[in-house]
Amino acid sequence: MTRHSKNSTDGAVFTYHERQNMSGGSRAQRLGSDSLRPPHHCALSLGAPRHPVVTPGGIVFEKEFILAHLLAQKKKIAAGDAAASAASSAAATASHAA
Repeated sequence: MTRHSKNSTDGAVFTYHERQNMSGGSRAQRLGSDSLRPPHHCALSLGAPRHPVVTPGGIVFEKEFILAHLLAQKKKIAAGDAAASAASSAAATASHAA
């Protein structure tokens, strides 16, 4: 028997059983239907949107959640700007005092 016949399992082609063992099972086995949201539901609230907004990529959002997030972002930026201006004025005052 030649050496090549003894190394018959070193090919790049996997059997179904080998592929199952390497990747942890098929995609259907890993993700159940309860872990996926319906395509027409909001990606943030995971519920049916009352006022849907659709991105060019096809993702559905609830308008209320988007506006709440933008308002929170605006407040965070304003607080950061206020803190930065206070810190710069404190540093300017300290440098003039010295």
